[in-house]
Amino acid sequence: MFAKFFKPKWQHTNADVRIRAIHRMNSNSEDHQQILSQLVLRDQNPSVRKAAVEKIAQPELLYKVHNEDNDLQIRRSAADRICKIILDCPDSSTEQRLISLQQLDDDNILTHIVLHSSLHKIQLAALTKIIDQHCLCTISINAATSPVRQAAAEQLQLPELLEQVAKAIRNKDKTVFRIIRNKQQKIQQEQQQEAKLRQRRAELLASLRHLSATEYFPQYPAKLDALHTEWLKNEVSETEALELEFKTLTQQCQQLIEEQQRATAAIERLHQQQQDRLLQQQQLLEQMAVLNKSLESTLLSADFSLQDLEQQHVAWQQLLQQHEAVTDNLPDALLKHYKAEQKTASTYHKAGNSYLAQWAHFNGLITEITSEASSEPSAKQLSQQIEQITQTCDQINWPKHLAYPALMQQLQQHKLKIKQQLQQLTQITQHHNLELSELLNTLAQKVDLGETKAAIRLEQKIATILGNLNGSTPKQLRQQHKTLHARLTELKDWQGYAVTPKKEQVCVEMESLIGCVLPVAELAKKINQLQLSWKELDASDPFHSRTLWQRFKSASDHAYLPCEQHFADQKLQRQKNLEQRHQLAEQLQQFISMTDWDAPDWQQVELICRTAKQEWKQYAPVDRTPGKEVQSRFNALLKQLDSQIKSYRERNAGLKQALVDQAREIAENETLPDASQQIKQLQQEWKTIGSTFHSAERKLWPEFRQYCKAVFENRNKQKQSEQHNKHQQQVDELQQQQLAELNNLIKSDLYLALQRRVSLCEHLERMILADGLEQDKVDSIISAWDQGDQPAEPFAELIEQRFNATLMVISGQEPIDSLLSQSEQSMRQLCIRLEIMQGQPSPEQDQALRMEYQMHRLQQALQQRDSDPTLCDLKQLKMEWNCIPFTQLLEELNLRFSSSLPFENDQL
Repeated sequence: MFAKFFKPKWQHTNADVRIRAIHRMNSNSEDHQQILSQLVLRDQNPSVRKAAVEKIAQPELLYKVHNEDNDLQIRRSAADRICKIILDCPDSSTEQRLISLQQLDDDNILTHIVLHSSLHKIQLAALTKIIDQHCLCTISINAATSPVRQAAAEQLQLPELLEQVAKAIRNKDKTVFRIIRNKQQKIQQEQQQEAKLRQRRAELLASLRHLSATEYFPQYPAKLDALHTEWLKNEVSETEALELEFKTLTQQCQQLIEEQQRATAAIERLHQQQQDRLLQQQQLLEQMAVLNKSLESTLLSADFSLQDLEQQHVAWQQLLQQHEAVTDNLPDALLKHYKAEQKTASTYHKAGNSYLAQWAHFNGLITEITSEASSEPSAKQLSQQIEQITQTCDQINWPKHLAYPALMQQLQQHKLKIKQQLQQLTQITQHHNLELSELLNTLAQKVDLGETKAAIRLEQKIATILGNLNGSTPKQLRQQHKTLHARLTELKDWQGYAVTPKKEQVCVEMESLIGCVLPVAELAKKINQLQLSWKELDASDPFHSRTLWQRFKSASDHAYLPCEQHFADQKLQRQKNLEQRHQLAEQLQQFISMTDWDAPDWQQVELICRTAKQEWKQYAPVDRTPGKEVQSRFNALLKQLDSQIKSYRERNAGLKQALVDQAREIAENETLPDASQQIKQLQQEWKTIGSTFHSAERKLWPEFRQYCKAVFENRNKQKQSEQHNKHQQQVDELQQQQLAELNNLIKSDLYLALQRRVSLCEHLERMILADGLEQDKVDSIISAWDQGDQPAEPFAELIEQRFNATLMVISGQEPIDSLLSQSEQSMRQLCIRLEIMQGQPSPEQDQALRMEYQMHRLQQALQQRDSDPTLCDLKQLKMEWNCIPFTQLLEELNLRFSSSLPFENDQL
């Protein structure tokens, strides 16, 4: 009964007694460790268990308590005890500490071990167990050694924590900073790739939606397969809804394909039935054609009879009876052939029967014509024979495409011979009469002009022809010849006495030109005029004096000597010009042959065409006959080029007219939601189209620009109205507060100090642009720069950079073009920042810069910050703008920046 008074204190019913007993226990005693194990696992009092935990030295037991005890404080105490054993227990080896470390899974405790352990191996072992990214961030920044920070940085993944570490470690550990930057770049690349894949999936889904709403077309299945294949290639995460929609749309498209396949099969069956009936009908026509060929062969035989024709007719009727059902509802084309075959058969039968009926008449007519051929019939008799043969053959109505039977062929041969005889008689008579009439008329003209020599020759020729006609000449022509003969005799008598003095005068004039000092062209012209005068006189002279002729010829040769070299030089120049034209034509031919007219360089084509025409004019004059040949070739080549250019310009005119029509439709539809985007697309298409005719361009471009302007004006009005309605309430509520803040900023000494330095920079830049630099003025600006208050950061550094850059331009250390390029880049970035703050779109050419800036500043956080900028934010951005040199030279960016500000420049 006294046993209860001798129980150990650690078994006492009072918890405080048990706790004091625990405090007196030795952590190195195995017996005490067993007692502590029982207490920590079985004692009902949390305080007792917690006191036992602080004495336990077995990591396995502490880990069990950490995992199983239902009291949070006790579990934390167990973890702290494990951590203390690992960090502070001098009796534990590294291996024992590593074993103890394996029992921990609390990231905060593991972080504590990494930061406070002196053993690198322990630090790395604990680091590999940490999952929490914030803990890894803390280690990356605060760990004592660079290898530990590097190992922690390698495990970081969250972009915002990577940015935090990068800022904190930038000037502390370059290796860790490089690891972080590499990870950020990799994440950015993965995000960009993910965005591209998502964008492509959205495009594929849109294409599938459009395909599902489209009627079936021949390439429909191939289009669906291509979309499905590409969809599988572009896999992205978190797309269950898109996958479901894609699957649903794919099923709809597949259902449409199956319906189309069933409809196609039904149509093909009907088509096959029609083809079978059509084949039967075509076979009937082929059989009819065979019978007609047989009938045609019968007619072409030399001795066909009425019995032969009757057999062919019976065979035809039997064929029609056999295929009577097939001839119903014949297609128009086959019906036409069917009637044609029937007509052919009827024609053949009639022709054969008619020929057999006229056979005896043919024999008699041939005998009569043969008997009359031995005499020389007149033209009238020949005409009567031709008429008789024609009437007889026409009565037969023989098919034109068939050869005539033997008797009809003999008649046609006789008819051809008779026609040739008649034609020969007529031609001979007409030719002689016509020639005689022309010669008489020419003789009358020569007599009237007094050209005796030519008239005599004509009179002799006329006499010869009259003798050949042997009295068959018309009376009128004979009378005309007698009258002209009498006049010619009279002319010869007196003309000889008038021509000789005139010839002597021409000789005197030609002799006066020998040694005469005249320009070569004028001298040659006078010599030619005198030669023409001699020729005219000699033509009317019935008596030709050889002495006078030799005198005139000698004077002409001596007078012409100065002209020979001049005309020889001109001939040589014409030959050179001709060679140059040949070369130019050959080069143009090679250009046309070598040009790929499916994708030519039209600017080069037009340039070469203009150049060829200009050079061609330079190589003139040329000899007429060879020059005409090369001119024809050159004109043909130019026609080819002009035709190509004309077609190219006509096509461009059509394309631009289509764009004008589209722009008109967009401009007239004021409710179109994406009108401005469509107009921009049309403007891009306009730029890709080449030139057209100037007249068409002058008409189309103003009209197109007018419609584009109307769309943008309408868009601006809508945008201004929407912005006014959207921001009116916000402006009313925040205006007073923001204006007060803005006034405080503007009135501050720091802002005034910045404005003073901005004015100095602008003054110095105006001097540079006006080319009016004076050393004393520059020195006074430099002296004034260091006076007064300093602006606040970061503007003090930025305005200092502007001032130094301007001084470098003055000293020649940096060209102004390079500085302008840097200023343009800075201004574009500020424009993008302002457009993001204002929620406005950036121009298309700056979209890549805008995306890069958003990714760099963590897009989501940046959008939250800039979603509602204050006037002070905008003013500070304008202050940063003022720190950029030579902004006044980039008017487009100035206009873009100022147009994005909500107030005028004098307010912001």
